[in-house]
Amino acid sequence: MEFFVDTSFLVALHNKRDKNHAKARNFISEINGRSLFVISDYIFDEVLTVLLVRGGKLLSTQGERILEDERIHIVQIDEAVFQKAWQTYRTFKDKERTGNKKSSF
Repeated sequence: MEFFVDTSFLVALHNKRDKNHAKARNFISEINGRSLFVISDYIFDEVLTVLLVRGGKLLSTQGERILEDERIHIVQIDEAVFQKAWQTYRTFKDKERTGNKKSSF
């Protein structure tokens, strides 16, 4: 089974002080590590930024763990995906979603 995960899930998973840390850990336990998590390179960048801002340098090192985790697949946002996300953004710009979230559609 594959899950496209967003920044908030990975931040909660890697930050013990996050209010959703236990929920993220429980979810990982429930699926017994049998699933693949898909993220975009934009999400990876956002995770690193949030971990650095909220947890300092110590948490920013979690990027290596994410890159080495065989359960996580990072999709590169190429020109075609970017243009589709941009069109989605323009179509639904009144909705509360940022551009990097639209690239996941």
